[in-house]
Amino acid sequence: MKPSEIREMDLEGLAAKEAELRKKLFAEFLKGESAQPKTDIFKKLKKDIARIKTIVTEKKAKAAKEDLIKG
Repeated sequence: MKPSEIREMDLEGLAAKEAELRKKLFAEFLKGESAQPKTDIFKKLKKDIARIKTIVTEKKAKAAKEDLIKG
């Protein structure tokens, strides 16, 4: 996923997407137990999860900053 696509999502959507990617990562891990693991898939999924976590943190920090300014 591109960061611009992730930034367009709300926090609930991001949490759902992160959970979905974690399930995919786990499924790929289990597939790799019986066969040769495809490390490129692991790398892509891990990076997407990290991007989502980073953007969630950015959004929360921005919301907290706006609350300080308002109140």
